Amino acid sequence: QILATGGGSVNVPVLQIMADVMNCSVSRIEVPKSAALGAALIAAHGYFGGDVGWREVVRGFTDAEPGSRIAPRPAAVRTYDRLIKKYARCERDALRGG
Repeated sequence: QILATGGGSVNVPVLQIMADVMNCSVSRIEVPKSAALGAALIAAHGYFGGDVGWREVVRGFTDAEPGSRIAPRPAAVRTYDRLIKKYARCERDALRGG
């Protein structure tokens, strides 16, 4: 599952594409200043050292908004799976100077 936050998380079509490309569900979390929250959670995890696991540190802060889950669409997933192979060939050619 991907948890989306910030300004882009309100763009449902973009989240749908993300779900289709990554073939997993995408949900929003409603957290203002999510970059600052991430830094604070990392600091808290470091402070507790090995005594507290990451899942315990983030519990409650990263809960998905109810009803925000966007599931991948099987037909779109198949399309992106085919395109990734083509993209990989193009990238390989570009890196070889082609």
